[in-house]
Amino acid sequence: MYLFLRNRLQAAALQATYLEKVAQSDIYIGLLGSEYGHVGSGGVSATEKEFDYATQLNKVRLIFISSNDANRDAREADLIKKAEQFIVRRKFTSPLELKAAVYASLISYLEDKEDIRSTPFDATLHREATLDDIDED
Repeated sequence: MYLFLRNRLQAAALQATYLEKVAQSDIYIGLLGSEYGHVGSGGVSATEKEFDYATQLNKVRLIFISSNDANRDAREADLIKKAEQFIVRRKFTSPLELKAAVYASLISYLEDKEDIRSTPFDATLHREATLDDIDED
């Protein structure tokens, strides 16, 4: 009985830790493959709990799906369908493709936030500026 309780407490602490990391992050990156993963309390995998929590917190979610879906677990396929309802996702077939897709997605995110620019500052339009913002002097 002690071992069972200790394992449940460890699992709860681990879940709290990874959900805390989701809350602290600016972006949630999910990698979905063919296996659903260990089903914990509530009948849901850790990955699905993370995705649901990131969704609940309105985090930016970037989902990358392995194209190797020949033997995909039905629960993993359901999670992919769930993710497709909320976000744009990309497929990958190799680690190199995944790296390139993550990089491109993060660059796009930073450009959208205007944290990086590909044009000179003076040539960039401010989204919220109006003609009333121009000082005649």
